[in-house]
Amino acid sequence: MRPLAAEAQSPNPFAALPGETNETPCPRVLVAGALHTVQARTGARERSVPAPTLHVHGAVVLDPRGVIATSASALAEARHIAVQLGDRVLPAAVVHRDADLALLLVSSDSPLEASGPLDVLSTSGVGRSVRTIACGTHADARDRRVTAVDANGALVLDGTFDSSEIGGPVFDEHDALLGLLVRDASGPRVLPVASMRAAFDQTLPALASAHDALRADEAGLVLARVLDAATRLASGEVVAPDELVTAVQTAGLRTVEPARLALFAGFLWNASLLALERAGVATLDELPPGATRDEVVGLQSAARDLARRAQALEPAVLAGAPFLTFVAPAPTPEPVVPPSERRGWFPTFGLGYVADLANSVSNGFQIGVVFPVLLTGTRGSRVRFGFGVGGGFSFELHQDDGGWDDEEWESFDVYGLVGGTLRIGRGIGLLVQAAWAPGMRFGCASCGNEGTWNPSLLSFRFAAGPTFGRFHMSFTARVASVMEEDRYDVWWSLVAQVGVVAGLSF
Repeated sequence: MRPLAAEAQSPNPFAALPGETNETPCPRVLVAGALHTVQARTGARERSVPAPTLHVHGAVVLDPRGVIATSASALAEARHIAVQLGDRVLPAAVVHRDADLALLLVSSDSPLEASGPLDVLSTSGVGRSVRTIACGTHADARDRRVTAVDANGALVLDGTFDSSEIGGPVFDEHDALLGLLVRDASGPRVLPVASMRAAFDQTLPALASAHDALRADEAGLVLARVLDAATRLASGEVVAPDELVTAVQTAGLRTVEPARLALFAGFLWNASLLALERAGVATLDELPPGATRDEVVGLQSAARDLARRAQALEPAVLAGAPFLTFVAPAPTPEPVVPPSERRGWFPTFGLGYVADLANSVSNGFQIGVVFPVLLTGTRGSRVRFGFGVGGGFSFELHQDDGGWDDEEWESFDVYGLVGGTLRIGRGIGLLVQAAWAPGMRFGCASCGNEGTWNPSLLSFRFAAGPTFGRFHMSFTARVASVMEEDRYDVWWSLVAQVGVVAGLSF
């Protein structure tokens, strides 16, 4: 894809501009940003409608087959780009971009009119007159004067410049193309034709594939037409032709780009407002059942669907499009529920060894559990106190004379537990427990094989030991006075059990 030879290209199409204005069309780059809310007129009514932030910049047609040059600064915040040539608006793809220059590719069914031959290298010195073109609604030729030439050969011009001039062509007094008006940190200057030609040659190998991709992007053509409709909002008028509405709905179903979805959603919402205006009402609630109401409901439903899809794909799209928060408000997040304050209601449980020091040599096992009825703090608290109820059981094998012989006997203790448990420390800590332990004992040294259950109301149990998370190890002691009797007498026996248990706690 090469530029046409100088003699085959059209002369400067702006050479005949008579003064300040002319009806000759010039390339306009439409650069759209995020959606925002503007005041525009739908018929006789002024409404708040969604519209993209839109800037119009000049451009230069480098090649009649669709290569357009503009200033790189024009695309600084671009989400969508289209090129307007007369009454046509074409989708555009960026095929080259550097600090100064951006090259766009458009797909057109007919050749474009080149702004000037790239083979002509025109120069202009300090003090010479040049002409810039402001591509607003009409082509506006403006006389300038060269005030300096920088080290790279770029011309510095006098005066101030608006956005429609930036990216547009600059001609000398003989209508030869000098270059492109660009803007950088130092201000506007004229990028020479030689720089544009070098960028064009560098991009040439990739143009064929880019052209194929552009033709395959059917939604891109719809996008360009939506941007054209957005330019009408600058004059305060909402435009949404029925044929374009249908095209947008179809393109929206195939689109997965969040920025495009947001733009299409705004267009369909505006179309619903126009339908309300045609019906002579202000809101949907005022519409009676019928075809018009169905149309408005369908348009607004489609707008909401596209907006929600945009939000799901890129939540950040809401930051630049407050309209979307109205059409598709973000779902209310589920409240963050902190861990339950009751998630520590766990019983203190222990199982381990026990021996009775008051009634001969003995060995056995014990088990106990206390369920908290009152509990302070949470699992994360450093200090927790619980008051609870529970029970315990122990079994011991006794021997009277220190040897395992016929004089051994067994005892069983069953008792309740009512008391408090103090836990200090979240991970490694200390557990202390004290409880009233009334119960009964079965078995005694003088009962033989005819043991009976004997009450032990005066009974207390204590435990203390380290904790490791829920796990604990505790030393235990239980002291009880057990009433015993035979046919001749009643007496009180002392129970002094000590042991060690391991288990879980709150």
